[in-house]
Amino acid sequence: MKEKYFGNGNGELIDQATFVRENVLDTDGFIHKTKCPNCGKQASERHFDECLGGTINQVYSIDCKHCGFHECDKEFCYTCEAKMEESILARKTELENDMDDGNSLTLRAEFAIQEVAKKGLVSGIELTTMKLILIKNPSACAFFDLPNESVMKCTKEAVGLLKKHLLNANFNRNLEMKISQALEEMA
Repeated sequence: MKEKYFGNGNGELIDQATFVRENVLDTDGFIHKTKCPNCGKQASERHFDECLGGTINQVYSIDCKHCGFHECDKEFCYTCEAKMEESILARKTELENDMDDGNSLTLRAEFAIQEVAKKGLVSGIELTTMKLILIKNPSACAFFDLPNESVMKCTKEAVGLLKKHLLNANFNRNLEMKISQALEEMA
């Protein structure tokens, strides 16, 4: 394949790709001030050309020094990638916390139900701890398989479900005690 050469205006011949990069692409573009969509303060909006896969595209970016807002329509952007990674890591941490709290809540609830079935009562500290887990992290109630219509409703339903199970365990314990007492009196 024969490469085409062009004059660059200085008496030098340059190849086609270099000619396009230097004379057609406007990689610097123009910058003007605009209002930040996030904080409302002054931000920089930049319009420039980008060559990707042999295609020249005009792209833009908005950057705010005040709040760190960044928006662009570039095909590849390190800032956007970093923010995406950051949000993925934050969501992962949030999900791990939800799982930890959900597991803790489930184990505490099972323990409390067993305690009521054995002794007829459960520690107030244990009940308060379970309620605090739900208040601190309402997403933990997702482990109770409740319809998550709203966070507040889900939390109330989780507490209600826990109370129901505790009352059922206490009722069953009392019923078994009465039956065994009646059987002893009959014997």
